[in-house]
Amino acid sequence: MKRTRTIWILFMGLSWVMPATIWASPPDCQDPLYLQFAARIEERNTAELKVEGWRTFLHNHPDNPCIEQAKKNLADLEASSSVAEEIKTKEAWQQESRGGVIEPGRDDLAAHMILTDVVGRRRVRLVSEVIWLADELRKQWRLDSEFHDDAVALWTQIIRAEFAPLKWLGVNVDVPAVAASLEEEGFVWVLGNMSLGLRGIWGRHLADGKTPWVISGGFVFSPGSSAWAGADKKFLLDAAAFGAAHVYHLFRYDAPDYVFHAESQLGLGAHFLSMGLAYHLFSGGGQVEKIYRVDLAWDWRVMDWLSPGVALLMAAGQGETGMGGTGNDWYFFCQLSPQIRARFGGFVGALAFRVPLGQSSKWSKFILGVETGWEW
Repeated sequence: MKRTRTIWILFMGLSWVMPATIWASPPDCQDPLYLQFAARIEERNTAELKVEGWRTFLHNHPDNPCIEQAKKNLADLEASSSVAEEIKTKEAWQQESRGGVIEPGRDDLAAHMILTDVVGRRRVRLVSEVIWLADELRKQWRLDSEFHDDAVALWTQIIRAEFAPLKWLGVNVDVPAVAASLEEEGFVWVLGNMSLGLRGIWGRHLADGKTPWVISGGFVFSPGSSAWAGADKKFLLDAAAFGAAHVYHLFRYDAPDYVFHAESQLGLGAHFLSMGLAYHLFSGGGQVEKIYRVDLAWDWRVMDWLSPGVALLMAAGQGETGMGGTGNDWYFFCQLSPQIRARFGGFVGALAFRVPLGQSSKWSKFILGVETGWEW
């Protein structure tokens, strides 16, 4: 009986001591205001509301003696999986309440280096490519005596800005340039055909709620390069146009371009299928050319931040089949382009290796492309 009474007394004593030792807040976190906020925040139903409560406390009481503990509470909540899941569920609910529309800036679908993005992302990118010219194109380049000892490689840069002021409207701007190191002139750099485009965007998740599908289409206009590039730069720009056939329209000298285009992309789990169609009408600079483009791509989102893929960039056209041509003829561009893309926060980057096929293999041996950019 005495033993039982002794055990009971020890148990009651521990029940009073443990809360004061293990569960009590540190001495510097006994501030009444902090304790009052903590009690109210704990009563909130969701992790998101608790995060909002601690943010309010930090904003309104930055000099509170328990400020460090409050910051730790907020960091722990923000890192918890429950907050991420609640935000994801809330976004999905808000999207479905708007008819399932895929809005600009959402990362439902993969992005591309060259293809027009079907989603109106808010993004600025620099796409740089090194083009190793084929012997035939170098021979054509030598038709102009100024380029007697021409370069083996060209370097192109394209600044691409994309913005969607509305969920159904996208704006695209391209500012291209090409550079080369020439024996006669040294390092030469010149702007290509700057372009401005408007497009409509429509997209939603299909019936199962997990399959995103987006289509877009619109019009692009480029005034041609003769306004800022003299005739002495024609062969440099045309060499870039034929050498980088996948961006022919951005470098063809003095070729005002009118483009009608449409794109579609479908997400199947971690895989994405894309197709782009475009009709280019070049009218100006003494030539009229027509190009029909078909671009196909497959991407695989291996991780949230990493996506390898491959694209087939094709175009059939009626125009000059080389630099210095005097008449139009039919030609065919084709490039096989494996690539890999990465994303870290707002930073985006990609690496592509383009292999010219068909007639375009007579103009360039291969192309190495690097993209860097920022999304917000």
